[in-house]
Parts: sequence; C-alpha cells; structure tokens
Amino acid sequence: MYNYTRSIAHAAEGVGHDVELLFVEWNPPVDEAPMSDALDWPNTPENVEIRFVEVPPRLHRQQEGADDMPVFEYIGKNVGVRRAADGPVVVTNPDLVYGERLVRETPKLSTDDCFYRANRYDVDTVPDRHLEGRELTDFCREHTYAVQNRSETVKPGPAADEWLKRYGEYLRDATLDTLVSLTPGRDNGSRFDPPELFTHVAGDFVLADRQRWIELRGFPETEFNWGVDRLMVLNMANSGLEQRVLGDDYRLYHQEHENMHAQRPQPDLDEVLSDKVGDDPRPVWQPNGDDWGLASEDLLNRSV
Repeated sequence: MYNYTRSIAHAAEGVGHDVELLFVEWNPPVDEAPMSDALDWPNTPENVEIRFVEVPPRLHRQQEGADDMPVFEYIGKNVGVRRAADGPVVVTNPDLVYGERLVRETPKLSTDDCFYRANRYDVDTVPDRHLEGRELTDFCREHTYAVQNRSETVKPGPAADEWLKRYGEYLRDATLDTLVSLTPGRDNGSRFDPPELFTHVAGDFVLADRQRWIELRGFPETEFNWGVDRLMVLNMANSGLEQRVLGDDYRLYHQEHENMHAQRPQPDLDEVLSDKVGDDPRPVWQPNGDDWGLASEDLLNRSV
C-alpha cells in the first residue's frame, strides 16, 4: 500500500488536476488502530487527497457468507464508487505500483460512453521502501517476470516464445517489454466471457466516468466473491460502453504477495448467469438495489 500511494503521489506532483485516493477499510479489527493511523504514509503534494472510509464489523456480519469471507471486495469497491468525487474513477487495488503516464494522462482521456482496461505487469519482489519516484517504477520494470494481458499470463521462456510466435504480427518488437493488449482474446466458448473483452484481472484496473458506474449500479453484489470483476466488464460492454485498452506505455505493476483467491468460493459463473438471464445474447445482470455500495449507511470517513 505504501508503494502504491507514493507511486501515485510522485507522478501526480505538478499536474493540472486533483487526485483523490479513497481507501475502503472493510471489517477492521476492533482492537487495533485504524489503517489511517497504523501505517506510515508518504508525503503527498497538495493536489493529492487521501481518504479512508470504514465499513465496520457490524455491517460485514450482515452480508450473506460473512462467516466464510473476511472481506467482500466488490461491495467494498462499490462503497468507494458511491463516495468518490465526480469525474473519472479508477477502481483498483493497493498492491499495485502506477507508472507515471498512467497517473498523468488518464484523467485527460475521454470517458464519454467508454471504459478503459490496462495490462498488468507482475513484479517478482516487493520494491524496497527507500526507492523514490522513477527509481520505484524503474525497479518494477527491471523485475517484471510476467504480463497479464487480455486473456492470459505471459512469462519469459517457452510459453512467451509460443505466445510471440502466435501473435507477433501485433507487436512492434517481439519482447516481453513491448507486449500490448492488441492481441485477440482466447475464445473459451462462453457468451459471458467473449474473446473481444478484456476480463482477465479486471479487478486491478477499470476506468470509467463515475456517472457510468452509478448508472450501472457498480459491481454486482452477490453471494459469491469470485469473477465479479469479469461480470462488471461484461455489463459495461453489453450496456453499450466501448472498451478501450491502454497501450504498453501506460504501466501498471503488481507486487508479489500471497495469493488469497483460493479462499474464495468459486462458482461456475456460466451456470449462475444462465439461470439469471436465460438466452439473452447481450445480458446485463445487475441484482443491486438502490442501496448498493451501502449508500444509506453513514460510514466513518477519515483523511490523512
């Protein structure tokens, strides 16, 4: 989280727009200090505001499946969307490091009737805290070991060589560093995951205007916590928004850590959605009511 915050703070300094970092602290331990007080935060320029919204254990226990899941990621992300400032909103995760252009340029992109996705570059170790500014992103670039693109994970070695052989005509230079999401997606035969959509690792970066998030009522709030990011991308596209994929120079780095996905219930999404939407060829499944994102709750709000 420290590297995430300082990568954005460094890149945002001197730009002509304000940046709001809104963290949702879901189900925090009652006997420990809040995250805003417990963690060491980097210095930020005046145009960067850091806010925390707390969802207390009481509200967590009201969710179906609360005994099995300590955090409901996508309801938490909806909490953030409902309370974010108007304008472009990126829904993302704090285990990432943002490249400079991703911070400086994305607020200038048109978000009229479209949404944006980006490749994720996986870093093999967590950068040291003493790295500052461009040193941090240079470290991440040098330690990238895989790219999460439109439909798959690409790593150096035989798998990457095969990938480049298949899709090399889409690349300016056939190296791991220049992979871009212009490649065709892999068709797995599911109408709920069409190959033209960038649904892979969608929870890490989706950019859309806040008004579009509001119109679609955010991420579907379901009894499961798996694949909901994929459903969000599907809903955006099937509602008429154009998908745009940012190029290779918009870098988003993921820091290595323990994978917690295995702890989540993993339903068969095709089966679930078939039951919900029937034969609709362009389904938009949204179970959320007017109170999505805990809109009626007066949640504790802190600034750093």
